[in-house]
Amino acid sequence: MRLQNDAEAVRDPQILDDLAEAYGAKVSLTLLAHWGLDEELQEVARSRRDWFRDHGNKPDLADVILLVNLHVLTLAGEAHLGLPAIDTVPACRKFKAGPISPRGTLQVLDEVTDVEEMDASITA
Repeated sequence: MRLQNDAEAVRDPQILDDLAEAYGAKVSLTLLAHWGLDEELQEVARSRRDWFRDHGNKPDLADVILLVNLHVLTLAGEAHLGLPAIDTVPACRKFKAGPISPRGTLQVLDEVTDVEEMDASITA
């Protein structure tokens, strides 16, 4: 909100991305706690980009969200973020995730993405 009157900041998407990265988890945690949502959802917000989070052997919702986030960022070409290989993160080892695609993502998710892209091109 403070940046609304700062034309340079509004024109520079990197500034907005940096702010979202820096404060996103804190804002999310504050809202989730205020709304009385359970600890599992708070853990998702807390660890959304903690790629090497390893809380034990049993996968949880935060592990699922981590894998999805990593998959999406990898497909988006966000290598500048220093993303780890998806098969090196503990969350991936907790699931029988299947093979890794040539793009460095989970093959099963790539197949779904490819089907959705095909459907979009057919309806376009």
